[in-house]
Amino acid sequence: MSTIKKLLCCLLALTLCLCAFVGCNGNTNDPKDSDTESQDNGNGDTDDSSDTSGTSQTDDPKTLTGLQDTYDFGGTQEFTILSRSETSYEFESEAGMSGTAVEAAIYARNEEVMERCNVEITVTPAPGNWDSREDFMGLVRNDASLSESDYDLVATHSVYLMNLAVEGLGWDFSDLPNLDLTKRWWSEAFYEQCNYNGAQYIAFGDIAYTLYSYMMVMFFNVQMAENYELEDDLYDLALDGDWTYAKLEEYTKKVTTSMDQPFDSREFGFLTNGHSMRAFITGFNMDWAIEGADGKRSISILIDKSIEAAAQPLVEFSTKVDQVYYSTNGVNGTGDQNAIFSSGKALFYSQMLGQATYLKGEMKDEYGVLPFPKLTDQQPTYRSGYCDDMTAVLVPFNCRNEEMSGTVTEMLSEIGWREVTEEYYEETLKYQSFNDPKCVATLELIRTTFSPTFTSVYGNNLATVSACLANLIETNLKNGATGTIANYYTNYSGNWRSLLKDLYEDLDAIAAARAGASAE
Repeated sequence: MSTIKKLLCCLLALTLCLCAFVGCNGNTNDPKDSDTESQDNGNGDTDDSSDTSGTSQTDDPKTLTGLQDTYDFGGTQEFTILSRSETSYEFESEAGMSGTAVEAAIYARNEEVMERCNVEITVTPAPGNWDSREDFMGLVRNDASLSESDYDLVATHSVYLMNLAVEGLGWDFSDLPNLDLTKRWWSEAFYEQCNYNGAQYIAFGDIAYTLYSYMMVMFFNVQMAENYELEDDLYDLALDGDWTYAKLEEYTKKVTTSMDQPFDSREFGFLTNGHSMRAFITGFNMDWAIEGADGKRSISILIDKSIEAAAQPLVEFSTKVDQVYYSTNGVNGTGDQNAIFSSGKALFYSQMLGQATYLKGEMKDEYGVLPFPKLTDQQPTYRSGYCDDMTAVLVPFNCRNEEMSGTVTEMLSEIGWREVTEEYYEETLKYQSFNDPKCVATLELIRTTFSPTFTSVYGNNLATVSACLANLIETNLKNGATGTIANYYTNYSGNWRSLLKDLYEDLDAIAAARAGASAE
């Protein structure tokens, strides 16, 4: 990287750090009063305006509201959201619940939407995490058989929600009145990766503020980085664009560890887990289904050589390096790896960003955060993956009033971006969970490179091809095997290819049925 470019990066980081210094150091003044950094919803675009009213000082069309002040859908209507109970707090609001800034922001958002749209928002919670997916999908399928849905919006686990979308149970978001997927409060990266001929049947956005907590990141222990005398300042390394997989390997192996030590007393260079393996492939700017010139994806019979060259070293790294601990315990490895990292016994920890709120309360050592590394320093940008537990939304195709569903959904997401996300991301994550002011610039780098991949979003439809690297690693660890990613891929590629063919046929059938209905 040139000296001029590094100087510019340093100046940018310094500017952001000065803006956020008050918040990072616990001052009771509201950090947003002096925070002039960019705002983004993970689609790679930034808005330099700090204005949170209905218009933007920069007149950025992505941040300008396209909604009227008020709507009426035939008198006061009930707007019912079916939400998995585990994350229904993203939508529920009562005056008595507003004990935190985020809860107060949700309450204020809902009150504003109800007043402007003349609706009463109610939330119907139902168990809906991965182990409860069949029951939740059964609720939606049964509802779809009715002449008119009991729900106006469905919000749940993104992977199995896509199953329901591919069954034709949801509206194409681009067809919903008053809903604009090009706006900042919807994920443009999701649309670019996963729409099919312009159609998008589920959506990610600021309607569910935990969008950012499910992003996969690299935590690091600042004290251990100093103890092992790493030659680079890790924040500067990331901001300069030079944080690569080779650097992760190099620094992980610097940690002194011994397999003869009891597990509880060992230090580790790197803690990793299944979802992290998916995030590595995303971070390397790759996907298991290759996009062709026509925009359609294909899965080859034999593994793509560039993916093999990137993935096989991860197999070796995760299974044969003493300083690496790969966990299958608990959700995404948090079951045991949170305790190891918070006790100061690991240099790097790949995990969901939202776990910072746990670490802040448990960890004595200072810690920081990095994006997932690039494959090489020649890669133009970082790409941030996510844990697919993330909340996505679907509008039932048999909803009572598609104009009401589109309008209210858009307004919930827009005001969520302007108010709820700001409280959660700025206060809970950025200003409460990290100590070093440099965290501000790095967190923005992570947030603005959020990029769901095709095979992650359609994971359940494609027999979790996105998890093939993790599945191989876990098989090798369990059985003491030495299987390669090339052989594993070959064994399953036929099934994946068949499922991808079925997926496109299902999506074509939905589009044809909708086109036929419109023509009548």
